Amino acid sequence: MKTNRQTMAREAAFQILFSSKVGDEDVMASMYSFFQSGEAKGLQGIVEKKIRAWNENSKKIDNMISAHLHRGKLEDLPNVSLCALRLGICEMEYMKEVPPRVVIDEAVELVKKFGDAPSAGFVNGVMDAHYKQISTKGDKSEQNGEGTSGE
Repeated sequence: MKTNRQTMAREAAFQILFSSKVGDEDVMASMYSFFQSGEAKGLQGIVEKKIRAWNENSKKIDNMISAHLHRGKLEDLPNVSLCALRLGICEMEYMKEVPPRVVIDEAVELVKKFGDAPSAGFVNGVMDAHYKQISTKGDKSEQNGEGTSGE
C-alpha cells in the first residue's frame, strides 16, 4: 500500500511540476492550486515534501541533469522528460528513503504515461547515469574513510 501511495504522490508532484513549467507559474502556487482542486486528497504531506525539496534545490538539480546531457541543453528537453528528470533526481538526492532503482523506474513510468517511449528511454539513461555517478562517489567516500552521515 505504501508503494501505491508513493506512486500516487509522485504522479501528483509530477503534475504540479509540469503545470508550473508549462504555465510559467511559481511551483508553490501550482502546488496550492492543485491541493485546492482536491486531487491529492490524503497525499498532501508526501507531495508537499517532494515539491519543497525541488523548490529548495532546483538550481542544483538542473545542474545535475545538465551534467548528463551530452547533446543539447536543459531548455531543449520536452517538458514531460524535464519534469520527470527533475522529480527523479530530486528524490534520488534529497529523499533517501526511496530506493534509487524505484525512483528510476517511477520516472520512466511517468514519461511512458504522459510522454512517449523514446523519451522514456532517454530519461532512463540520464537517471541511470546519475545513479552510477552518485554510487561511485559514495564508494570513494567510504574508501577514503569519509562517512555519508552529517553531509
